[in-house]
Amino acid sequence: RDVVDAATGPLGAVPVRAARPLAVVALLGAAAALASFVLVGHSRSFGIVPLVMASDALHVLTGAVWFGGLIGLAVTLHRAEPVPVALARVVARFSTLAGWLVLGLAVTGVVLGWQIVGSVQGLLTPGYGWTLLAKVAVAVLVVAIGGWNRLRLVPRVLADAESNARARLRRTVATEATLLVLVLALTGMLVSQHPPPRDDPEDGAAAHTGTGEADTTDETDGDAEGELVREVDLDGYTAHVRATPGTRGPNQVQVQVTDQDGSPVVPQDPPRVEWTYTDLGIGPLTTYLQEQGDGTFTGDLTLPLAGTWEVEVGVRTSVYEDRSATLTVEVHE
Repeated sequence: RDVVDAATGPLGAVPVRAARPLAVVALLGAAAALASFVLVGHSRSFGIVPLVMASDALHVLTGAVWFGGLIGLAVTLHRAEPVPVALARVVARFSTLAGWLVLGLAVTGVVLGWQIVGSVQGLLTPGYGWTLLAKVAVAVLVVAIGGWNRLRLVPRVLADAESNARARLRRTVATEATLLVLVLALTGMLVSQHPPPRDDPEDGAAAHTGTGEADTTDETDGDAEGELVREVDLDGYTAHVRATPGTRGPNQVQVQVTDQDGSPVVPQDPPRVEWTYTDLGIGPLTTYLQEQGDGTFTGDLTLPLAGTWEVEVGVRTSVYEDRSATLTVEVHE
C-alpha cells in the first residue's frame, strides 16, 4: 500500500472511482500532446508521409511510456527502504511490458531510419548519422541493463537469496532512467539536425525546388507546367526559387541568389526556405539546401497538403547581414 501511495502521489487521495475518469482524461491528453509532435519536423518532410507519420507517432508514444515508467520505478525504488518483494514484482511486470515497448520502438525506428536516412552510408555521415547511431547504442545499453534486472536481480530479490540484490536493483533501475535521459537528449539533437541527402529522390524521400516572389499578387503568375517559380526581392539581391513539380507531395527545390547585375552570388550560408500551412498551423517545414555550384542550392521536401502556403526565404549575404522575405504560393494537387 505504501508503494502504491508513493507512486500515485496526489491521485492517492482521490477515490478509485473518481480517479479512473481522471486517469483516462490524463492519458488521452498526454497521447494527443505527444502525437502532435509528428505535425512538424522530419516526419512531414521525408519518405512516404503517412507511413513516416504513423511510425513517428508510435515511436514517440511507446518511448514515452518506457521513459515515464522507468522514471516512476526509479523514484519509487528510491523511496522504498528496503525494496519490498511486492515492488520487485512490479519491476518484473514492467520489464515484461518494456520488452513489448522496445520491440515497438525497434520496428518503428527501423522504418523511420529507412525512410529518412535510406542507406548505411547515410548512417555513417557525421552529424545526423553519427547522432542516430549514438542514440541506438545507448538505447541498446538500456535494454541490456533491463534484461539483467529481469533475469538476474528480480529473481534474487523475490527469493531473498542475496542481501545486496535489492540495493543493486535500485541502482540499476536508476542507471536505466539516467541513460534514457541521455537518449532523450540525443533525440533532441536529431530533431535539430538535417538528415543526410538521399541520392535517389524517388526512393520514398521527398525532393523539392521552390522559388517565390514576395511582391507577387498572382501566386500562379509565371508558373510553367510542372513547376512553381518565383523571384524574391531581398533588398539588392534576388532569390530565384523553383519547386518541381510544385504540387502536393515530393518536390525538388532549387534556389539561386543573384545580385543587381544578375550575377550569381554565393551567400555566407545556404539560403533558408521555410513553408507554413497557416490554415492548420502546420510548419514551418524547412527545406535543407546544399550548394551545387554557381550560387545554386537544391534540397528535398514533401508538401503534405495542397492549398495556400506561406514561404519565407532568407539569405545571409555576410556575417552581419541577413535578408528575408515572405510570400504566399498556391500548391495544387
